[in-house]
Amino acid sequence: MRACLDSRLSRQLAILETLWDSEWMTSEELAERTGNSEKTIRTDIPIINKYIYPLSIETSFKLGIFLKKDVTIPKSYIYAAILNESSEYAMLEQIFFADNLKKIDLSEQLYTSESQITRWLARINQSLEKYELRIDNALQINGDEQKIRTFFSCFFLEKYSSPEKNFLMSKFS
Repeated sequence: MRACLDSRLSRQLAILETLWDSEWMTSEELAERTGNSEKTIRTDIPIINKYIYPLSIETSFKLGIFLKKDVTIPKSYIYAAILNESSEYAMLEQIFFADNLKKIDLSEQLYTSESQITRWLARINQSLEKYELRIDNALQINGDEQKIRTFFSCFFLEKYSSPEKNFLMSKFS
Protein backbone atom coordinates (compact mmCIF):
# COMPACT_ATOMS: atom_id res chain seq x y z
CA MET A 1 0.00 0.00 0.00
CA ARG A 2 3.00 2.30 -0.28
CA ALA A 3 1.52 3.48 -3.56
CA CYS A 4 -1.20 5.23 -1.56
CA LEU A 5 1.31 7.47 0.18
CA ASP A 6 1.93 10.93 -1.20
CA SER A 7 5.42 11.74 -2.48
CA ARG A 8 6.42 13.55 0.73
CA LEU A 9 5.58 10.60 2.97
CA SER A 10 7.11 8.11 0.53
CA ARG A 11 10.33 10.13 0.62
CA GLN A 12 10.27 10.37 4.41
CA LEU A 13 9.64 6.64 4.70
CA ALA A 14 12.66 5.98 2.48
CA ILE A 15 14.76 8.19 4.77
CA LEU A 16 13.58 6.34 7.87
CA GLU A 17 14.10 2.90 6.35
CA THR A 18 17.62 3.81 5.23
CA LEU A 19 18.53 5.22 8.62
CA TRP A 20 16.98 2.26 10.47
CA ASP A 21 19.39 -0.13 8.79
CA SER A 22 22.46 2.11 9.12
CA GLU A 23 24.82 3.70 11.56
CA TRP A 24 25.95 7.31 11.12
CA MET A 25 25.95 8.45 7.49
CA THR A 26 26.60 11.75 5.78
CA SER A 27 23.74 13.76 4.34
CA GLU A 28 25.31 13.25 0.93
CA GLU A 29 25.27 9.47 1.38
CA LEU A 30 21.67 9.50 2.66
CA ALA A 31 20.59 11.71 -0.23
CA GLU A 32 22.23 9.38 -2.72
CA ARG A 33 20.72 6.23 -1.19
CA THR A 34 17.20 7.70 -1.06
CA GLY A 35 17.34 9.57 -4.37
CA ASN A 36 16.76 12.98 -2.82
CA SER A 37 18.75 16.18 -2.51
CA GLU A 38 20.67 17.02 0.64
CA LYS A 39 18.52 20.11 1.09
CA THR A 40 15.37 18.00 1.00
CA ILE A 41 16.87 15.63 3.58
CA ARG A 42 17.73 18.57 5.87
CA THR A 43 14.22 19.98 5.45
CA ASP A 44 12.55 16.63 6.17
CA ILE A 45 14.47 15.75 9.33
CA PRO A 46 12.72 18.22 11.70
CA ILE A 47 9.35 17.29 10.19
CA ILE A 48 10.00 13.57 10.66
CA ASN A 49 11.19 14.14 14.23
CA LYS A 50 7.80 15.64 15.10
CA TYR A 51 5.97 12.37 14.49
CA ILE A 52 8.44 9.56 15.26
CA TYR A 53 8.84 10.20 19.01
CA PRO A 54 10.32 8.44 21.03
CA LEU A 55 12.71 7.79 18.12
CA SER A 56 14.66 10.74 16.78
CA ILE A 57 16.97 11.61 13.94
CA GLU A 58 20.20 13.06 15.30
CA THR A 59 22.50 15.25 13.22
CA SER A 60 26.13 16.08 13.79
CA PHE A 61 28.38 18.28 11.70
CA LYS A 62 31.24 15.81 12.13
CA LEU A 63 29.41 12.47 12.14
CA GLY A 64 26.42 13.07 9.88
CA ILE A 65 22.92 11.71 10.42
CA PHE A 66 21.75 8.89 12.68
CA LEU A 67 18.40 7.42 13.75
CA LYS A 68 18.40 7.14 17.53
CA LYS A 69 16.38 4.02 18.32
CA ASP A 70 14.94 2.45 21.41
CA VAL A 71 15.61 -1.31 21.50
CA THR A 72 12.03 -1.94 22.63
CA ILE A 73 10.56 -0.31 19.51
CA PRO A 74 10.28 -2.49 16.39
CA LYS A 75 10.85 -1.29 12.84
CA SER A 76 7.09 -1.52 12.25
CA TYR A 77 6.79 1.59 14.42
CA ILE A 78 8.17 3.79 11.63
CA TYR A 79 5.56 2.43 9.22
CA ALA A 80 2.80 3.13 11.70
CA ALA A 81 4.14 6.65 12.25
CA ILE A 82 4.13 7.33 8.51
CA LEU A 83 0.63 5.91 8.06
CA ASN A 84 -0.69 8.05 10.90
CA GLU A 85 0.53 11.09 8.95
CA SER A 86 -1.15 9.97 5.72
CA SER A 87 -4.38 11.65 4.65
CA GLU A 88 -5.04 8.78 2.27
CA TYR A 89 -4.92 6.28 5.11
CA ALA A 90 -7.16 8.53 7.23
CA MET A 91 -9.59 8.53 4.33
CA LEU A 92 -9.53 4.73 4.10
CA GLU A 93 -10.21 4.48 7.80
CA GLN A 94 -13.17 6.86 7.57
CA ILE A 95 -14.60 4.91 4.64
CA PHE A 96 -14.23 1.64 6.53
CA PHE A 97 -16.02 2.84 9.67
CA ALA A 98 -18.63 5.28 8.40
CA ASP A 99 -21.98 4.35 6.90
CA ASN A 100 -23.44 6.48 4.13
CA LEU A 101 -20.38 8.70 4.00
CA LYS A 102 -20.38 11.29 1.24
CA LYS A 103 -17.40 13.01 -0.35
CA ILE A 104 -18.46 16.38 1.06
CA ASP A 105 -18.52 14.93 4.59
CA LEU A 106 -15.16 13.28 4.07
CA SER A 107 -13.62 16.47 2.71
CA GLU A 108 -14.82 18.37 5.80
CA GLN A 109 -13.46 15.72 8.17
CA LEU A 110 -10.07 15.69 6.44
CA TYR A 111 -9.94 19.45 5.85
CA THR A 112 -9.53 19.17 2.10
CA SER A 113 -11.52 19.63 -1.09
CA GLU A 114 -13.80 17.12 -2.78
CA SER A 115 -11.53 17.17 -5.82
CA GLN A 116 -8.58 16.17 -3.61
CA ILE A 117 -10.69 13.32 -2.21
CA THR A 118 -11.34 12.20 -5.80
CA ARG A 119 -7.58 12.26 -6.58
CA TRP A 120 -6.75 10.28 -3.44
CA LEU A 121 -9.50 7.82 -4.28
CA ALA A 122 -8.06 7.26 -7.78
CA ARG A 123 -4.59 6.60 -6.33
CA ILE A 124 -6.00 4.25 -3.68
CA ASN A 125 -8.04 2.36 -6.29
CA GLN A 126 -4.90 1.77 -8.34
CA SER A 127 -3.36 0.10 -5.30
CA LEU A 128 -6.50 -1.87 -4.52
CA GLU A 129 -6.66 -3.40 -8.01
CA LYS A 130 -4.18 -6.10 -7.07
CA TYR A 131 -6.49 -7.12 -4.20
CA GLU A 132 -9.49 -7.11 -6.59
CA LEU A 133 -11.10 -4.36 -4.51
CA ARG A 134 -12.43 -0.95 -5.49
CA ILE A 135 -13.97 2.05 -3.75
CA ASP A 136 -16.71 3.56 -5.87
CA ASN A 137 -17.79 7.21 -6.08
CA ALA A 138 -20.39 6.57 -3.39
CA LEU A 139 -17.44 5.59 -1.13
CA GLN A 140 -18.54 1.95 -0.93
CA ILE A 141 -15.92 -0.78 -0.87
CA ASN A 142 -16.59 -3.32 -3.60
CA GLY A 143 -15.12 -6.79 -3.87
CA ASP A 144 -15.10 -10.15 -2.18
CA GLU A 145 -16.11 -9.79 1.48
CA GLN A 146 -13.24 -11.97 2.71
CA LYS A 147 -10.70 -9.90 0.73
CA ILE A 148 -12.15 -6.70 2.18
CA ARG A 149 -11.82 -8.06 5.72
CA THR A 150 -8.29 -9.31 5.11
CA PHE A 151 -7.26 -6.00 3.56
CA PHE A 152 -8.54 -3.95 6.48
CA SER A 153 -7.13 -6.27 9.13
CA CYS A 154 -3.70 -5.81 7.49
CA PHE A 155 -4.35 -2.08 7.17
CA PHE A 156 -5.08 -1.65 10.88
CA LEU A 157 -2.18 -3.86 11.93
CA GLU A 158 0.18 -1.68 9.86
CA LYS A 159 -1.31 1.63 10.90
CA TYR A 160 -1.46 1.03 14.62
CA SER A 161 1.60 -1.25 14.91
CA SER A 162 0.31 -2.82 18.11
CA PRO A 163 -3.09 -3.19 19.78
CA GLU A 164 -1.62 -1.99 23.07
CA LYS A 165 -1.02 1.45 21.57
CA ASN A 166 -4.71 1.78 20.70
CA PHE A 167 -5.88 0.71 24.14
CA LEU A 168 -3.54 3.14 25.87
CA MET A 169 -4.59 6.00 23.60
CA SER A 170 -8.31 5.35 24.13
CA LYS A 171 -7.75 5.39 27.88
CA PHE A 172 -6.77 9.06 27.72
CA SER A 173 -9.29 10.22 25.12
